[in-house]
Amino acid sequence: MCSRCAAVVCCRVSPNQKAEVVSLVKSKQGAHTITLAIGDGANDCAMIKAAHVGIGISGLEGLQAVMASDISIAQFRFLVPLLLVHGHWSYERISKMILYSFYKNIAIAMTSIWFAVSSGFSAQLFYDAYAGSVFNIIFTSMPPLLIAMLDRDVSRENLLKYPQLYASGLRNECFNVRLLLRIVGEGVAHSLLLYYSCYCLYNRGGDVMSTEGRSSDLWVFSTAMFTYLVVVVNMRMALDMSTFTWLNIFFLVASVLAWFGFALLYCGLGLVADMLMVAQQMMSTAAFWMGLLVIPVMCVVPEVAWLTARRTFWPTPKDIVMEMERGYGANEADKALLPTRHSEESDTPPRLSGYGATSSVPADGLLVRATSTQHVVAAPAAAGSSASASRRPSARPSLFVGNSSSRLLPPIGGAGSHQLTITSSSKLGANEVGDDLFF
Repeated sequence: MCSRCAAVVCCRVSPNQKAEVVSLVKSKQGAHTITLAIGDGANDCAMIKAAHVGIGISGLEGLQAVMASDISIAQFRFLVPLLLVHGHWSYERISKMILYSFYKNIAIAMTSIWFAVSSGFSAQLFYDAYAGSVFNIIFTSMPPLLIAMLDRDVSRENLLKYPQLYASGLRNECFNVRLLLRIVGEGVAHSLLLYYSCYCLYNRGGDVMSTEGRSSDLWVFSTAMFTYLVVVVNMRMALDMSTFTWLNIFFLVASVLAWFGFALLYCGLGLVADMLMVAQQMMSTAAFWMGLLVIPVMCVVPEVAWLTARRTFWPTPKDIVMEMERGYGANEADKALLPTRHSEESDTPPRLSGYGATSSVPADGLLVRATSTQHVVAAPAAAGSSASASRRPSARPSLFVGNSSSRLLPPIGGAGSHQLTITSSSKLGANEVGDDLFF
């Protein structure tokens, strides 16, 4: 019964009972349920520790709840931006970083497997050992870290305005098995395209000669392959970025240039005999520069085409809000999918004290209009006529009705004005007064 309720109030419970309620929800609702507990006192510590996510309030009751929690905030009202804003951002950032980490490591590993297939599984190393060891440390490390720290797909204001954007995390839209399989397939496809494009360029097109008359060998081929790989994985990272700052752009470009500088210095010093002047020989051929222009573009164009088609024909609510923020504009059909939170234009105002909303007034009902500075007694209203009510000043804004099955309508008339419909079959007299409904 409790699981079917929107909210359950437990009164006069002990600290252990609070924790048992949380544990009951965790055990009965299944592994897909994530629980959050928030408290501000020592009697909330057991509940905070029992939940998946514990939030402590630092206040007058001490710091016991804060010390037992995962996250500390100063006031209860900060829970809304903590979930809707920072929770959404963190979920998006971590999902992108994890998926990209899978992608880039699959891409570099699979190129070595394709080389093993081509060489008859000879156990020959494809990449130089030193270059391969710093692939994740230098050449592809900073862009995903910047995404994990700075990326913002939607602004704070719109995340609070459109709380349904938070539901992407509840539905696992950014990190799930389907996306993981897709990113694995993308890494395999890019490695296949990279390797065999480079293979055809260097091995099937005749000997690629340098300006000094030297033919390309295995290490020239593998160094060119590594160069294209670094460019592609950084370009793929740029497609996942929602926020482009000078730091993002700087480290994307610097990651690629760092490889060129490393290759020229490493090969020029001759620390390994096989790599002596390999980068210089590779960069002296026109085939290398032609491949640098064509091969990375071949890898990322299908991804760009898919993203463009998806955002054009099958946009998600997040895509619509992102277009609105960037000034591209969204059509009215798209905007209709985004009901706002506490919006004054919304047809359904926020629910107050359990009252729902209706869009019509029954002919045999009661029609009442009240302002924020008046106190109104309900009176019968004839069908099609304006409301009749006796008004007298009141110190506080209130509306007296005689039935609790009323439904709140959107504001009409001036600011703060509401109309109320009594849906009960019994009618009030002109002088009958019932319960208070506070606006």
